[in-house]
Amino acid sequence: MSEARVATKFACDAGFEVVDALARVRYPGALHGPVEGRADEIYLDTRTDALAAAGLCARVREHGGVRTVALVVVPIDPDVLPRTPILERAVPRGDDVGDMVRAWVRERFGLQLTEPPREVLSLVIARRRWAYAGADGPVDIVVDDIAASEPHGRRAQLIELTIEHDGGGAKVVAALRRAAGVGEPKRPLFARARETLGLGEHRYGSKPAPLQPDELLVDGARRVVGAWWANALAHAPGVRVGLDPEHVHKMRVALRRLRTALRLFDDAFDAQALASLRDGVRTLGRALGEVRDLDVQHDSLSRWRKRFRTIPAAAWADIADRIDRRRTAARRRALAQLEGAALARFDADVELCVAPDDRGLRHTVGAVAASLIHKRVHRCTRALDRVTEGGADEAHALRIDVKNLRYSLDFLGDALPGGIHGISSRLAALQEELGKVQDDVQTAELAGLLATMAPPPASSSAHALGVLVGYGRARAELAPMIALGAVRDHDFVSALAALEAMATGDGNAERPRSRRR
Repeated sequence: MSEARVATKFACDAGFEVVDALARVRYPGALHGPVEGRADEIYLDTRTDALAAAGLCARVREHGGVRTVALVVVPIDPDVLPRTPILERAVPRGDDVGDMVRAWVRERFGLQLTEPPREVLSLVIARRRWAYAGADGPVDIVVDDIAASEPHGRRAQLIELTIEHDGGGAKVVAALRRAAGVGEPKRPLFARARETLGLGEHRYGSKPAPLQPDELLVDGARRVVGAWWANALAHAPGVRVGLDPEHVHKMRVALRRLRTALRLFDDAFDAQALASLRDGVRTLGRALGEVRDLDVQHDSLSRWRKRFRTIPAAAWADIADRIDRRRTAARRRALAQLEGAALARFDADVELCVAPDDRGLRHTVGAVAASLIHKRVHRCTRALDRVTEGGADEAHALRIDVKNLRYSLDFLGDALPGGIHGISSRLAALQEELGKVQDDVQTAELAGLLATMAPPPASSSAHALGVLVGYGRARAELAPMIALGAVRDHDFVSALAALEAMATGDGNAERPRSRRR
C-alpha cells in the first residue's frame, strides 16, 4: 500500500456481505472478485499485560515460510494515530519469539519485562478482496472473516471491512457506512478481539468516585490523591516507549488533577510531605508539558500548511525536523524524571500524604465543600477581571483557574446542593477554547526558538518561521477579546453565579462581582 493510499475500516455484524450491502445502498459500479486468501496472527503479552500497559502488542505472522514479529502500537485514542504504528523484524529459525520480544523491548525502549511474552490470543483471518470500479476511481474492498481464540479455549467470530483507495473512494465509503450492520470501530482489531473473548480492555487507572458529603475530608482527600497518582503512574510505561503521544497527555492530565487536589485539600496532608510532593509533581508536570506542547505544535503543521499555502513543502519539512529535535531533547529531560530513584521519591511522598491521619481532623466533606468551591469561584472572578485589562498571559491564567474549578467540581460535586453536570460541561468547553488560543500564542515563541537552532534555516524556512511568529503574535493581541467572547458564548458568569448560590445557600445570589463590562 502506498503512503498516499487511504484505508477506512468498519466493524460488521455477523453475516455481512459486501455484494448485498452495495446493492442495498444502490451505489453504481462494477465489482470484480473476490480474490481469497488467509492470514494467521498470534498476539503475545505477559501474564500481567506488561506490553498492553506500554501501549503495545506483539503480533507474530508467518507467510511464505518466513516468520515475522511486529510491535504494534495500540493507541489510547483511536482518533489520534501514532507516528510510528508498527515496528517489524524477522524471527530467525529456531529462535523463541517470546525471548526475542523481551530482548527487543529492553533494547529499543528500556522496557524491562519480568518474563517472556506468551500467546494471549490468535486470529485466523479468511480474507476476500474485491476490485471496485466506480465513477470516482478504483477502490479495493476487503472483508476479513476472523476466528479469534485464546489459550484457554474461548472462541469468537468478528468481521472487519476495509476500503482502500487513492483518494477517490469517498462515495464508496459513505455508501457502505450507511449499510445495515456496519459500524465505526472504536478500537483496533486486537483490542476488540480481546474484549470479545472476555479478556477485557486494558485500563490505565480510573477516576476516583466523587467525595460523598458524610465522608471525612482527610479520608476523601487521601483517596483522591492516591487514585490520581496511580492513574499517572499507569501511563509511565507508555511515556517511556514514546510511540503514542497520548500517554504523555494522559499522564500530564492526571498530574494536573493531582496538583489541584493537593492545593484544594492542603489542610488534610502532612505539611512537609505535601510541600515535597507538590514540588516534585510540578517539576514532572512541566517536563511532560514541554513534550506535550511540541506534540501539539507538530500536529498543527497540517493546519499551517493549509493556511499558508505559498510556503514550499521543503520549509515545512525543515520546521517539522526542528520540532522533532526539540521534542527529543525535551523527552530526554522528562524521562530523567521517571527514573527509578525519582519515582521512588514520588512514591515515598505520596505514601506520607495518604498515610492514616492522627491529627484528629473530623470535619466531613459536606461541611467544607461549599467554602472550598467558593474560593475557586472567587479566583475565577478575579482572573476574569484581569483579562479585561490584560493580555494573552491573563487569558491563559483564566484558563488555568477554569480548569482548577472544573477539577474541584469533579471532586466535590456530589457534596454540593444542586446538579453541576451542565456547569461542568460548560467549563470544559470554555477551557478547550481558551487552550486553543494559548496553543496559537505559543506558536510565536516556538517559531522564534526554532529559528535559532543549528543549522541556520534556509531562506524559505526562515520566511515560514517569520510568518508563524507574526501569526502567533497577532493571536496574542487578540487573546483577551477571544477569551471574553468565549466567556460570553459559554455563559461563564452565570455559571459562576450558580456555583456561588450553591456555596452560599442563597438561591437568589447575585452574580459574582466583576469589573468586566
